[in-house]
Amino acid sequence: MGSRPHKGNVFVPKLAHEIGNTQLYLSQNRIVATHDVTSLRDRFDVDPYMAPDSDAVALLVLAHQTYVHNLITRAGYEARVAGERLDGRAKAAVDQLVRGLTLTRQSPLPAPVTGTSTFAAAFQARGPKDAQGRSLRDLDLTSRVFRYPLSYLIYSASFDALPRTVKAYVYARLRAELPAETLQILNDTKPDFHSVDLINLK
Repeated sequence: MGSRPHKGNVFVPKLAHEIGNTQLYLSQNRIVATHDVTSLRDRFDVDPYMAPDSDAVALLVLAHQTYVHNLITRAGYEARVAGERLDGRAKAAVDQLVRGLTLTRQSPLPAPVTGTSTFAAAFQARGPKDAQGRSLRDLDLTSRVFRYPLSYLIYSASFDALPRTVKAYVYARLRAELPAETLQILNDTKPDFHSVDLINLK
């Protein structure tokens, strides 16, 4: 995260449950913020691992992916329990999914982020891309993670498997809320964005 201190590379020899005493844990493991670390070789044996470091860009994308997949799962579950209708619980879950997909309330990056591998380039190259070469996988990494305010997980198999009522509601919200540039990307790259019937948001 640039020159800003953070706790992303803090290493403690024992976990709290291994000590069994929270106060003792805190006294024995003073967690001090550090700056970016490009190699972990001086901290533990990295030979059993695929790489000697952790790519900050990959970890940011993973955190987003895990969060949104959980929202997709919950929205699908609540809608199916409700007989694929959007009752109170189901609608609340789908509204939360929309906020996750549109990166609502996403915290700004405190400083530009760079990775330690080829992950960023490989991730962005996967597309799909619109007629102008833009993709929801395009990264910003200066003030935010993604360039466009819509998650690439809208292309995922788990999103595609959502009940039709859920997708229709999500698509209606996206049409109403997304900026024109992002909508154009979605129009060019997501075929069923045109075919799934929209529903009344009222």
